[in-house]
Amino acid sequence: MAQVYKFSEKEIEEIVQARKENRDKRVEARLKALEMRARNLNAREIAEATGYHSAYISQLAAKYRSHHGQSLRRKPPQHERRGRGCHSCSFP
Repeated sequence: MAQVYKFSEKEIEEIVQARKENRDKRVEARLKALEMRARNLNAREIAEATGYHSAYISQLAAKYRSHHGQSLRRKPPQHERRGRGCHSCSFP
C-alpha cells in the first residue's frame, strides 16, 4: 500500500489562502478536495463529498506535491497559449 503524504501546517494554510483568493468554481472544487485531503480525510470520503473519483483525489495530492499548487489553477484557452487570436477574442 502506498504511503499517505502528510501535509504540513504551512501547506494547509496555503491551500486555505488559495481558496479565499480564488474566483473560479472548478479550481475551488479541486482546492476543496485538496484541503479535505490535507485534513486527513480519506479519498473515498472526499469522493463522496465532492463527486470526484477517489483515484482523482490521489492524483490531485500528487500534482500539488510535484508542482506546489500551480497545476490546480486553470490554464488559459488553447488559442491564447499558442499566441493566436480568434474571432471571439480581442487578442490578435
